[in-house]
Amino acid sequence: MTCKEATKWVVIRESKPIRLHTWVALQLHLIECVNCRRFTKQSKLIHQALQSGQAGHLQEEGLSIEAKSRISNALKNLDDR
Repeated sequence: MTCKEATKWVVIRESKPIRLHTWVALQLHLIECVNCRRFTKQSKLIHQALQSGQAGHLQEEGLSIEAKSRISNALKNLDDR
């Protein structure tokens, strides 16, 4: 698994479960890659802050419906690969 793939799966698994073989490949990559481990920790902190409302000013502004749709479609396309 490349770093690009690993970061993609780290983000995806925050919103939905990933397949077992993908999870295992991700864990093996994270064991060896300090940069992806760092990204994982940072991503978790951001996700937790958004969920707990600590980043309330970001949630208040929010994204437009069009932006949300583009992001959702992009994530779906990544998952289909």
